Amino acid sequence: MNPCSPRAYLGCLVDGIVALEGAAARVSLRKTSPRRRFDEPRVGALTSTESASETERRALLRAHREKGDVAARDRLIEELLPFARSLARRYAGRGELTDDLEQVTWVGLIKAIETFDLDRNVELMTYVFPTVVGELKRHFRDRAWSVTVP
Repeated sequence: MNPCSPRAYLGCLVDGIVALEGAAARVSLRKTSPRRRFDEPRVGALTSTESASETERRALLRAHREKGDVAARDRLIEELLPFARSLARRYAGRGELTDDLEQVTWVGLIKAIETFDLDRNVELMTYVFPTVVGELKRHFRDRAWSVTVP
């Protein structure tokens, strides 16, 4: 039998399942997944156990607006990237790659942070969510539809 044939592959799977009957065998064959790119710690970023409160987000945004502190803006963007990723995954499977959707949400996140008005009595996340979703919908409207409406 050809070692590359589907029958040989299925035979190897069956042999592997039979070999895994003991708990010790299951533990010894377990593989750890490699660290993903975004799991690596970032310099100046918040750790996964701590999350910035709304007042800390406002302070970072105020530092960026008043003093031109680019590091504060970058820290705020990096802290909100998991939120943007979750929104991108919400729209996955609709004809666009997840990586492309993540990039669109990142652009929407940057636009939201740049256009947020600190003088209004509104939380930042209340403004970021519809801005990022609007950017995603705009992306689908402009680039993802295969039929162009006249």
